Amino acid sequence: MDFVHQFPNGRSVALLNPSEAGGLSRTTGWTTWDSAHILLDYLSRNEVLQDAAVADISTGNGFVALSCAALGASRVIATEVSRCVELTKQNVALNLERAGAEASWAQNVQVLELQWGDQLAPELRECSTALICDALFIAIRDGIEAELLDTITQLCQAGLKVLFIYEERVVTQERDFIDGAKAQLLWEEIPPESLDLNAALGKDDSDGEADVVPDLFYEPPAVRLWSVVERRDSETTQRP
Repeated sequence: MDFVHQFPNGRSVALLNPSEAGGLSRTTGWTTWDSAHILLDYLSRNEVLQDAAVADISTGNGFVALSCAALGASRVIATEVSRCVELTKQNVALNLERAGAEASWAQNVQVLELQWGDQLAPELRECSTALICDALFIAIRDGIEAELLDTITQLCQAGLKVLFIYEERVVTQERDFIDGAKAQLLWEEIPPESLDLNAALGKDDSDGEADVVPDLFYEPPAVRLWSVVERRDSETTQRP
């Protein structure tokens, strides 16, 4: 059975069951992390998505990208690396194939291959907002923080606002990345009280197991959301 997430507007996003995804289900891109639900809740409450052109960088299984379209974005460019991009395409196709006009919004999602550090495709430069959800841990784990920062910088230089969200896992390294990135770009943290951490409670993971009863001995990691834009000359010179 496919995973289906229902939104209050009556639309729903479907993702392939892991058994149908084959080896793709073993990649990190298969997982829908809590931060994805928290980000989507924030975007919806603040009306960021309505008729907007949005880029979802390193979309993984495509849940965030598809959800943006379902919640009103007029165009969504979803990117992934070559190893995971087929999974994204399969999940977009799944939603396009769903019966009736209910899933016509899925036509607004376009999938592109992108490796961090590569030159941005013209389609990405036409967006107004870029989302990067839970990519920082992977960048630190694989030693490719510079490539991730290069992509963020290119997006900001193209005029996009980047919303960068992650669950804290390796706090010192994550803070070092943000502090270093502030030398190039203007990073402003969205106040934690603006995030609804309960948005991920009761979610149905992409493996079909619902998190209805949380583990009493498990405390979810803190979630940080940053708004990132290009630093203007005046801001660069005034920075201590």
